[in-house]
Amino acid sequence: MESKGFIRKTHTAILDVPYENVEDMVREGTTKMTLKLKDGGSREFATFKLPVDVIKEDLEFFLKDGTLPSPDL
Repeated sequence: MESKGFIRKTHTAILDVPYENVEDMVREGTTKMTLKLKDGGSREFATFKLPVDVIKEDLEFFLKDGTLPSPDL
C-alpha cells in the first residue's frame, strides 16, 4: 500500500486478484477482509494503514456498477 499527500491523503491498494473475479467481500474487523472469488476460492488480506471499509466500499461499487475502482483509494 502506498500513501500520498499531506493534507488530503490518497491511498493505492493493490490486490493479487482481478476485480472481475471477486464475488463477495467479508469484513473481519477493522484491518482484515476475506475476498470470496467466483471460482470458489478466497483471498485474505490485512491492512493497517487504511480501514477495510474504504476498500470494501470501492469494490462494492465496482461489483454493482461494473466501473473499475479508482487506483487511489
